[in-house]
Amino acid sequence: MTKKEYLSVVEGSGRVASGYLDGMEGVYEQFRLRELPEMQAYVKDRYEAALFEQKAALSGLKPPRGLDDFHSQLLQAWEHLVKSQEIFCHPIRPEEWILGLRGSRGQMCQAMRLLYGLRLQIPGFAGHWVTPEARHRLKELDTQADPPPGAQLGLLYRNWEPEPPRYTLYVPENYTSSRSWPLVVALHGGGGNDHDFLWLYLKHAKSNGYLVVVPKSMDVTWTFSDSQVVLAAIQEVASVYNVDRGAVFLTGVSDGGTFTYEYGLSHPEMFAALASVAGGFIPWPWHDFAHARKLPVYILHGAMDKIIPVEFAHSAREVLGKYGYPLVYRELADWGHAWPFSKMGEIFGFFEGVRQGRESTQAA
Repeated sequence: MTKKEYLSVVEGSGRVASGYLDGMEGVYEQFRLRELPEMQAYVKDRYEAALFEQKAALSGLKPPRGLDDFHSQLLQAWEHLVKSQEIFCHPIRPEEWILGLRGSRGQMCQAMRLLYGLRLQIPGFAGHWVTPEARHRLKELDTQADPPPGAQLGLLYRNWEPEPPRYTLYVPENYTSSRSWPLVVALHGGGGNDHDFLWLYLKHAKSNGYLVVVPKSMDVTWTFSDSQVVLAAIQEVASVYNVDRGAVFLTGVSDGGTFTYEYGLSHPEMFAALASVAGGFIPWPWHDFAHARKLPVYILHGAMDKIIPVEFAHSAREVLGKYGYPLVYRELADWGHAWPFSKMGEIFGFFEGVRQGRESTQAA
């Protein structure tokens, strides 16, 4: 097999992988427990055959000289993609649905970690990792600058050792220390982790020039004392990279959205704005709402949320509105408790609006 013939098959695998990754984002976002059998049937009918056929096609290839390591990683990625679909479509008892959903998503995220590292070697696949509006700048976005000593571009995984915090960090490949960069601090949901949660943000961060740090909670979810984990992660990232300290944005989903309110309102001087998705707002007596009232807050919640009911969002709108916070409130009538894949453009647009408003004020 010639290299051209080999890469033609690989290119086809990129198209199938991209279609599956995009399609499953919609499935995860629109997940309804009562509709699980229908959603499983849809995923099985739409993706199973294509995934298995592509995996078989890749497994039967002998890679050209010099591409053995690439081929091995590509096969590993496809194992994870196929496993993701199998887990999602496996019969799940109602009380175990969250384990099935997390298991499927976890396998997909392992595949994405591998595929992202291979993106420039898969013909036509690099465009999957940016927004459609940014694809004309793909060469610029994927052109690696010379990082400063001790800095790493792309994905970085910081473990617990030698001491907390643990976090996953994304630094745009075109990062340069000659200017400051905005930073998104993203808090995962209960039972989640930093490795998987990063992928909710990478595409928009890469397209818009943001660093993203995703700290890991010390336990299965966030606690009040974990604010030190979040602040330490910000400080550590800012000690290596040129972070615009006036453009640090705190956001999160589910329990991460809950503690976006908590950490943001407790440390308003650290953040340019907050964006809470499906979070539980609790007006604790130690919150100085008047002191933090200039902090812009974006609230996104589904009216059909059965895990953290929308009444929490109503409370946030009422309390923060009373103190005059600049609010963006989005309540989605047909939305439950879900990953906000399709809303990430709006959230980053909110961050950009805050940045531009600050820059206009400084210029005046």
